[in-house]
Amino acid sequence: MEGAGRNVPIARRALLRGAVGAAAGVTVGAWRPRVGRTAQEDVSPVAGGTPTVALAAVPATLDGARTDQTAAWWLAGQLYDTPLRETPSGGVVAGLIVAATASADGLTWTLRLRPGVLFHDGQPLRAQDVAATIDRVRDPAVSGPNAWRFEHIRAVTATDERTVDLQLNRPDTALSASLASPALAVLPEAASARSDPFAGDRPPVGTGPFAFASWREGGEIALIRNPAYWRPGLPYLAGLQFHSLPEDTARSTAMVTGDVDMIQSAPLLDVPTLAEDTNVTLVGGLSRRVCGLTLNLVQGPLTDVRLRRLVAGAIDREALVAAATAGEATPHVTFFPDEHWAALAEPVVAQAADIVLATLAELGYPAGLRLTLVCPEQDPSLANAAVLLQEQLARVEIAVALELLEARPLAEVIAAGAFDLLIDYRGPWLDPHELVRPMVASDGIANVGGYANPEVDRLIMLAIATTDGAERAEHYRAIQERVLAEVPWLTLFLPNQYHAMVSRLRNVRAYPTGSMQGLARGWFAPAVDDVGET
Repeated sequence: MEGAGRNVPIARRALLRGAVGAAAGVTVGAWRPRVGRTAQEDVSPVAGGTPTVALAAVPATLDGARTDQTAAWWLAGQLYDTPLRETPSGGVVAGLIVAATASADGLTWTLRLRPGVLFHDGQPLRAQDVAATIDRVRDPAVSGPNAWRFEHIRAVTATDERTVDLQLNRPDTALSASLASPALAVLPEAASARSDPFAGDRPPVGTGPFAFASWREGGEIALIRNPAYWRPGLPYLAGLQFHSLPEDTARSTAMVTGDVDMIQSAPLLDVPTLAEDTNVTLVGGLSRRVCGLTLNLVQGPLTDVRLRRLVAGAIDREALVAAATAGEATPHVTFFPDEHWAALAEPVVAQAADIVLATLAELGYPAGLRLTLVCPEQDPSLANAAVLLQEQLARVEIAVALELLEARPLAEVIAAGAFDLLIDYRGPWLDPHELVRPMVASDGIANVGGYANPEVDRLIMLAIATTDGAERAEHYRAIQERVLAEVPWLTLFLPNQYHAMVSRLRNVRAYPTGSMQGLARGWFAPAVDDVGET
């Protein structure tokens, strides 16, 4: 651990007080690096050092194809590269491929590989490796959570050592974002051919900035610098140490006391306190995620769209954001931030309590409505929001039974449809298709409430069939208008996301998806004791 320890214990009660008191002054509404002490790029990087990074949980697998857990994606992103890669502004640039060219009809994509890229074992990257990886991820039997990203590819062919051809059955403008998805971490061809390439003590080799060193009992993962990384001079750090601190309080305390050098995705309620610490830098901003409610349209009272609209109007999103996130989110009712090209501008309005109560009585619920809200137990920010929703709805005679569930029981409840409301995050996304397709398509993998609208399905496909930006925006706005009218999903807020790190850890860039690929450019500035005081 590189940071100098400081004996400054931090109590949860103090964090909560500081969060609410400082909320108005620290909110970042648009995507940009937070104004911090070392968020700028330094001109004289220093090689060496191995920061300790605390995660809420070390993932059970690093196989990005088989999971949609962002913790697995961002950790695996240190070991593996993708054909294209995300930029700090939320765009897509060359990665392992230097060109992706589509034919005039959009049905053939030609990918040209970057020359000279090596896997960690010294073997060269070949087109066959990229082709095998794409075939693996698009196979629903292998990649259940992510196969939809490549559903329009009908054939993948390595035509020579540096060229991959993709044959599509329909145009797909969102394919560039899919080629940058962490689900598409490129593996050697032989690894992709195995039934479970991540079984055993060591994951497959990759081409990323760091190579695997060890995975210790208790969840600690050690990585070492890849000296043959294809981005010249990177990484600067000698390695990375990841370990699990499940409790939000423990992670924030470890950051403040200097027991860790970085925490990925700092707890939002703790951001105001962390921001006041001159030894801590926060880097981040408005994320490409959305927090909201899935409503059960198959069974229960919310099959009535009038009740769904009533619940939507009864929620005070402004109050929810202030208390549940310390103001570190944007109250919202649609999918995309107002500044995004696909945004639908809609006011955030809460209906008066007397109107909600009168409408409930008119709909046959004079004594009130009873609903069940389920929530992932492992995410305190969601639990906070769920409790506040419960309190808000109780004021208008909507009694909410809240169930905080671990991952397996939650999956069983969802599969059985034994809920009225499910609170969760959706995303992250680079292209709007990555958010909309799984959420509101009739067969969407995240559409667990049973929503089905053929017109929405048609609009989703139209939006990726054109490269015209204005047409795409029109289709996405039409989708959001239908979702607002039919209420299969209720957006609550768009959360901010930050990485917190010791101020000596310089030049770690933030990405709107929450990716930690910025560590490839990070470096440790010499401590004062190392250079002497002047």
